[in-house]
Amino acid sequence: MTVKIVRSSGNFLLVGGRGGISLTIDCSKQLAGYNAGRNLLNADYDLLAGFSAAHDVDSLLPSLIDSLNTRYGLQRRAVFNGERFAPILAQHLDEIRALPEASIDSIGIICSKFEELREAFSQDLKRSYPLPDVSLSKLLHFVHPVSFWILDSRVMAVLEFWAYPGSFPGFGRFLDDLFRDQEFDALRAFLEQKNSQLIGSHPLNSLPCSFLKLLDKVLWFTGD
Repeated sequence: MTVKIVRSSGNFLLVGGRGGISLTIDCSKQLAGYNAGRNLLNADYDLLAGFSAAHDVDSLLPSLIDSLNTRYGLQRRAVFNGERFAPILAQHLDEIRALPEASIDSIGIICSKFEELREAFSQDLKRSYPLPDVSLSKLLHFVHPVSFWILDSRVMAVLEFWAYPGSFPGFGRFLDDLFRDQEFDALRAFLEQKNSQLIGSHPLNSLPCSFLKLLDKVLWFTGD
């Protein structure tokens, strides 16, 4: 079942399912739940501001990568060490930021670049196994938020319930269905307005918020 965008009395729902079982996500409720967590907003602000200010090996602080590990739950199986990885990532910043915003036309390009970067980083780090989708997607999202979507265990569970593969390209297939929905533009405008309203006076409101981050907030389940 393809996910559908459904208007609902001043709100939007994402509705999908498989095997006759449906899962509906209330976009307004999910945004409110995420934005009520000031620690989450603080982490997003620090990471977005920090990575946006990084343009070369001197301005990309190793502590920023270590902070991503801690604040986005990657420290238990950390694959990125700030001191070791910052000089590697710095060489690719321009290449990453040259990618177009995620759209129907660019999903394939972004997925291909994701795999190219995974291979390059894995080789530079002398890893026996490829970098995991979760860690790499979170890192690349904060480097270039308009292009790279975030994959984590919560999002993977939702994708798989909706019959999409729980992987970076699987999320791309989900995005393709959203972008093609006739209600997509209205959904995007609603999320942008509602998100800004909920964040209020927090400094995060001074930074651009990509659609991919808005969608991450909507899909961010707490298990309630």
